[in-house]
Amino acid sequence: MVEQTCIRCKKTFPATAEYFNRTKAAKSGLYAYCKACSKEKVQEWQRNHPERMQEYRRKARATDPDRVKGYSRTHRERKKAKLEQLLKEKDARIAELEAQLNALREVTT
Repeated sequence: MVEQTCIRCKKTFPATAEYFNRTKAAKSGLYAYCKACSKEKVQEWQRNHPERMQEYRRKARATDPDRVKGYSRTHRERKKAKLEQLLKEKDARIAELEAQLNALREVTT
């Protein structure tokens, strides 16, 4: 299998779309950065250019407000579902610990 080395982290991965984003500009058809480094690079750029990101988001909201609203709605729903799951797990853990505590109380009495 053909391998490719990321030019940022210097790690070698199989030269597939699983590890590298695709591009028609490169001879191999893959970017020189691995996906993890590409993500870090984009996030770093976004942190260093907050005014440009704000402008981009403003334009996106103006261009397609329904898409932004849809994303916000699904994000809230996912977050709510995750919180509900965490609360169920917490309640189950509390019930388990209470049962253990009751068992210990019965043994000591």
